[in-house]
Amino acid sequence: MTDLVHESLHALEASDSADEATDAEGAEKAWTSQALQRLEEIEDGSVHSIDGPNALESVRERLAVHRR
Repeated sequence: MTDLVHESLHALEASDSADEATDAEGAEKAWTSQALQRLEEIEDGSVHSIDGPNALESVRERLAVHRR
């Protein structure tokens, strides 16, 4: 899940710098495209999902390492 979040953020940052969607319709299309791409990746097995509690625990563990 953390990989999925990281990739999503990276993709959004790339789209922001390349061509920002400034109107509501453009933003909606961008989010829909991103969601469909992620769904395809889950369905084809190139990424896997984990449940919310496990994802949060993984994030907490990574943050704890960086705080030391």
